Amino acid sequence: MECSEPGAIRDEELLAYLAGEKVRPFVEQHIARCQRCAAQLADYERIELVLTSKLFRFDCPPSHVLVKTRWECSVKNLLPRSITI
Repeated sequence: MECSEPGAIRDEELLAYLAGEKVRPFVEQHIARCQRCAAQLADYERIELVLTSKLFRFDCPPSHVLVKTRWECSVKNLLPRSITI
């Protein structure tokens, strides 16, 4: 499948649109009428979902918070002594 207007929009604009960033009004209009670009956007969306589900620690707390939590648990004897950081 070919783009209805090759070169009209770039992949970076599709990714920006997917991320909810402000894009040229033409980008939204083009996606609405071009099957190829709409399909490419859907592919990017699927890739993002897969990566997000695999990268489950992307929002892990900073190390100092983890150390503090570990220390608090050890003080309260909530963790076995064999667990170390």
